[in-house]
Amino acid sequence: MLLCKNSIKVATEKAVLELPDDSTIKQYLIRNRAEVKKVFLTEYDEERTLAFLKKESHDDGVEEGIDLASVEHVINLMDSMNMQADMAMDALKIPEDKRPVIKAEVEKRK
Repeated sequence: MLLCKNSIKVATEKAVLELPDDSTIKQYLIRNRAEVKKVFLTEYDEERTLAFLKKESHDDGVEEGIDLASVEHVINLMDSMNMQADMAMDALKIPEDKRPVIKAEVEKRK
């Protein structure tokens, strides 16, 4: 990895030096040399990033699916057992933090 970082440092310096002297970008890059090198040396791991985003999307989808199923269960209990939404959520042991969202969705569908 050290060899790779040194190669990137050399390539970065060479790229900046090869820009025309009157180039605005060259002046900017020279003034901000340390930051520019840091950006180039920061390794971007596309595979790791995509795996993270995939897992995050999956987790969000699972959470949404659970919420939708909970809404259906609350509605079923309300209809079949003649319960109020709060009683149905108590029976289903729906966590307090989920109740406002589920109750709002139940009311939309009723």
